[in-house]
Amino acid sequence: MPLKRQGKRTDANLNFSGKTEKSDFFVSMGYLNDQGFNIKSDFQRFNARINVNSQVKSWLKTGLNISGSMTTANTANDSFTGSANSFVNAFSFTRGIGPIYPVRAFNAAGQPIMNPLTGEQWYDYGNHPGAVARPQGASPGRHVVYETLLNEYLTRRSQVSARSYVEIRFLKDFTFVPTFSIDLRNNNGSTYWNPTVGDGVTQNGYKQQTNNTIRSYTFNQILNYNKTFGDHTVSALVGHENYDYNYRTFNASRTGLILQGNTEFANFVTANSSGGQADNDRIESFFSKAGYNYKQKYFFDASLRRDGSSRFSPDSRWGTFFSLGASWSINKDFLTDVNWIDDLRLKASYGQVGNNAILNSNNNSEYYADRAFYDLGWNNGTEPGALLTSAANPLLRWESQNTFNAGVNFSLFKRRLYGEVEFFKKTVDNLLFSVPQPVSDPVRSINQNIGAMYNSGVEILLGADVVRTQDFTWNLVTNWTFLKNKVTKLPAETPQLVSGTKRREVGYDYYQFWLRQYAGVDPTDGAALYIPDPTQTIAAANKRIVNGVEYTINQSNALFDRSGSAIPDLLGSFTNSFSYKNLSLSVLVNYQIGGKFYDSNYQGLMSTGSYGSALHKDLLGAWTQSNTTSSIPRADFGNSANINATSTRWLIDASYLAIRNVNLSYSLPQNWLKKIDVSNARLFVTGENLHLFSKRKGLNPSESFDGTNTTVYPQARILSVGLNASF
Repeated sequence: MPLKRQGKRTDANLNFSGKTEKSDFFVSMGYLNDQGFNIKSDFQRFNARINVNSQVKSWLKTGLNISGSMTTANTANDSFTGSANSFVNAFSFTRGIGPIYPVRAFNAAGQPIMNPLTGEQWYDYGNHPGAVARPQGASPGRHVVYETLLNEYLTRRSQVSARSYVEIRFLKDFTFVPTFSIDLRNNNGSTYWNPTVGDGVTQNGYKQQTNNTIRSYTFNQILNYNKTFGDHTVSALVGHENYDYNYRTFNASRTGLILQGNTEFANFVTANSSGGQADNDRIESFFSKAGYNYKQKYFFDASLRRDGSSRFSPDSRWGTFFSLGASWSINKDFLTDVNWIDDLRLKASYGQVGNNAILNSNNNSEYYADRAFYDLGWNNGTEPGALLTSAANPLLRWESQNTFNAGVNFSLFKRRLYGEVEFFKKTVDNLLFSVPQPVSDPVRSINQNIGAMYNSGVEILLGADVVRTQDFTWNLVTNWTFLKNKVTKLPAETPQLVSGTKRREVGYDYYQFWLRQYAGVDPTDGAALYIPDPTQTIAAANKRIVNGVEYTINQSNALFDRSGSAIPDLLGSFTNSFSYKNLSLSVLVNYQIGGKFYDSNYQGLMSTGSYGSALHKDLLGAWTQSNTTSSIPRADFGNSANINATSTRWLIDASYLAIRNVNLSYSLPQNWLKKIDVSNARLFVTGENLHLFSKRKGLNPSESFDGTNTTVYPQARILSVGLNASF
């Protein structure tokens, strides 16, 4: 049975609404069944919503919005749902095992090995009598197809959300609006490992049940004031908000399957482990905003808010943030006689918002960021034990994100041409970060306000009706983003933070790569060459002279240096929309120019350190004694660590172009619809993620902003055919 299949998606929705003199309502129901292209990757959802508003009195209005959903997810393991290198990660396993190994089991004579109970041929996981043994690189004892079929990774979720408000008008210009919202969510996770192959074999089957509930509510009270005095319009509001989040989880596991075919928790004999935790998160906010405009020409606004978070100690709990903004409609002052200018507006703003989330946080410790955290279960026999994992920091405080924007908006020739050009600079001060500690330190990490950095750039949006006739229109919208980043402050005790392929340091890009410097291939024996680190004493055996230049062939002696950034020179997209009478076509294309990407998936396929693993076809062009000019080092099982070390060899241009969406639709003629009492009906065909062009086949540079990849469930190419109808 193949691991991949043709995915199918069914999406059906029904909406209806109504209105009386004083009330209106909206009701919707939906069903989604999405079968992924990987076996046992499914998602099913039922959802419903009802929205009611009523004008009870001329001064009193109220409304209620209730929604609910039930979902069941059968999740395929990837690096987000499980381990990046897990044997049941389909994308890791199938990429790593040599393609010479069969899915089904055969003996040395090439005859199939049958299961005497079912009469079917066994899957080949290397443990059958007479089966051909698999080396370590081919994952003996594991079989991703068989394990995927036998194992279970289910998540069931039920969710109910409710929103309600009351709008009270008084003294003509005042409005008081209290709103209340509540969300209730229950998640049930079920994991089952079979006793035949894989992780559950040594335990004769394994079962884990996880249940968690989330309750959150938000309560707002907002007082608005709006008044127009001739050419002057004034608006203001003051408000207060409470947010409360409560999370509870419990999990338990058992081993020892009793009866085959029953994977319920009670069918396992031995209690294995159990645990649980509780988290609470609360924010209280006071805020205000004021706005003014004169003759719809000059606009000014300002806001001030104060937020308190339970994540910080009482002495550091509160943060104060503000914003200022202004805009000017130039064409209403100096260009009133220029009739081809519809709108020309200058704008500028500066504002602050607070952030209380910890970057690189361990587990849920971010909810108690100022306190020490412990790992339980480090027992010594019958004596309970706990291990300190993060130190307390009562001085921890809000991170401040400060943004300056300035730009111009325009619309010309009765909106035949329109657009926006905007400069922005976003500075992050008191950056919240879980700082890793040395191995010798008794704690793993300390939550700190470690420094500052900024992102700056220019965003440009242009749109035009290239063709506009009675029957045919062609609209083009395109945008470009130019982005720069720099770290501007780090604490004296941690002036450098190394994380994977990056080193964060003042004066440099946060997304800049920090790698060993690869220099090419020694034509005499195919060894990988690296630029030597001048601060090291390098043994003569690890040195090479090629064309008069000294290199090293030992990765440990290689120079680490900055090696380009994951941030591209340009991010952009363009949308072409065509319409001819009742027929419409739109095409969305995203692209990126420049930037670097570290392709660790390609690195793994080019590495030769394990017999039986898959290899990239590029290795056919590697150095040999008859191919001494190759740019690919020799394939050397015994020296793969040096030849295929993490280095600039695996950096690649991150430019790409992606056809994200193509939509073709046809609106049925009204004279047809009147005969069947239908208001509107539209047939459509939509394609998503149709094709990606990148430097290397299989590489998706948009997978992550930091320029690294892993074994994730890739974007599916989706073709949808549907009908929208209104009655």
